[in-house]
Amino acid sequence: MLFQKEESVILDELLRLAPHVRVVMIDTGVLFEQTVATWRAFEEHFDVQIGVEPAMGTPRWMGPEHCCGSAKVAALERALAGADA
Repeated sequence: MLFQKEESVILDELLRLAPHVRVVMIDTGVLFEQTVATWRAFEEHFDVQIGVEPAMGTPRWMGPEHCCGSAKVAALERALAGADA
């Protein structure tokens, strides 16, 4: 989850249909102060706890070429393990 307009709409609809849904974000270890503030605002607004799956081994942000590295894919796979959808 990245806290953009599209995710806000999807999360709002999803929580109306399935309030028990687990919300997770991948933490690359490089979060801007504004991202953390928006994250907390999402939790407060939607009354949901956003889980964090660390992207272990992810290098510090060094440009868009590291956006979807293997560490982020592995973190996403861990986060989705056992999920129904």
